[in-house]
Amino acid sequence: MNRQTAKATPDLSDSTLQLVLALLQARFDPRDVHLDTDLRSTSLQALQLAGEHGVAPALAEGLRQLIRCGLPWQDLQPIFEAVEVSNAQKNATLRRAALSIAQWLDTERIEAVFLKGAAFILEDETDAAWRTTTDLDILVPAEDVARAAEALRANGYRFAMDPSAYRPHLHHHYAPLVNDQTKTFVELHTRLMQDEADDLVCAEEICLRKQTVCCHDQAVSIPCPEHRMIHLIAHAQISNWGYPLRKVWLKDVLDAVELARGQELNWTDINEAFATIGATAQLDGFLAAAENMLGLAVPVALSQPQSARAWAEASIEAISIPERAGITTMRILSHYLQLFARNPARLSIIWQTLRDPARLQLLFDVNRQRTG
Repeated sequence: MNRQTAKATPDLSDSTLQLVLALLQARFDPRDVHLDTDLRSTSLQALQLAGEHGVAPALAEGLRQLIRCGLPWQDLQPIFEAVEVSNAQKNATLRRAALSIAQWLDTERIEAVFLKGAAFILEDETDAAWRTTTDLDILVPAEDVARAAEALRANGYRFAMDPSAYRPHLHHHYAPLVNDQTKTFVELHTRLMQDEADDLVCAEEICLRKQTVCCHDQAVSIPCPEHRMIHLIAHAQISNWGYPLRKVWLKDVLDAVELARGQELNWTDINEAFATIGATAQLDGFLAAAENMLGLAVPVALSQPQSARAWAEASIEAISIPERAGITTMRILSHYLQLFARNPARLSIIWQTLRDPARLQLLFDVNRQRTG
């Protein structure tokens, strides 16, 4: 079935956004990317915007592709590539940490599946130099999560937060761990989503359909492509509140395009996962925005193309013209009320957070980010 077109029209009068999108598009196919020479003056602002959206390292490959096609911007290449090289070095550190953790957990006979950015790094021989990754997310069986944490603690990690506050029915990952020497943060997940009602794919199914990749002669597990796409979009739209706040992050869009490139994804499975929890609007909005910005082609029809188009238009426009903080604050408060109404047990999380300075500070920081 051919997908119904649901393109939004971003305000590309913002030359900075235009340059970022052009460079990201050129990563995949530079032939249809034509840059106005006037955009050159916005190159540093483009790097800054891309950094805010977690895609700055990805711009280097797009610039290289366009230079090969005749763009005379060679003098800018070292600046963009320096960002890429720095990120590759960070990812190499994370890859080494991931391989060590995989060995420790295997010794303890604990199944481990590496999620999100870790999966990109482990399957890419160049350590996914384009992908900004801040921590390692690892799915482990719920009954083994405490043992897995102890295995990491026995090898140089410490808890970044008090693990006694962990409640399986409230939290989808254990207390974060950190290695002070390598500055590596680790989250041991027991499921994908914080609210069990929002879990699109159960942990058992992820482990059943996991894939094995060989990284530096070591076998490690990552989710199948469909589960990775489901988690990516659900994390962006539901966990990170992208849909209710009408915000789309270029990092998530780039991840989706990178994942879809060369993969035979079963989009029917992906659609059904979102439909199961009543979140097709969140899926449709993301796909409409991703198609428009980076040309993500999906061979299935959107269930509500008009509303998807409206959401995409608002979210893309917000990249150039951020919504006023007061309006975003009202959206945040409204969404909190909806979350508490759906799951009153979340109130106990707030109570625990108020009693824990570290968690309280994290809550303030997250909501400060949301309001811009």
